[in-house]
Amino acid sequence: MHEEYPLGRWLVAQRSKERRHLRATGTAWPPGLHLTELDPWWNPPWHFPWQRHYQQARTLWQEGRLLLPGQNTPPGMMRLRENPHGRSSPQFVR
Repeated sequence: MHEEYPLGRWLVAQRSKERRHLRATGTAWPPGLHLTELDPWWNPPWHFPWQRHYQQARTLWQEGRLLLPGQNTPPGMMRLRENPHGRSSPQFVR
């Protein structure tokens, strides 16, 4: 919310319109070009689950509660899981 306006929902709707337009025409959505002038990262190329996982990892790391793969995991700590599928999204295990 920004000054009682659901900005997050609006932005999700704009990203959806951008994707639909791109799939249908193969060209950039004209209003999206204006948003890109304001903020080049308004519609990042990565998937949003990746961004959520990244934020989780960052918060845990800042709190000193994130270990790297291969390190022992004491109680209350999280660690990044080694990903055999080559995905770039952080995966956590206790």
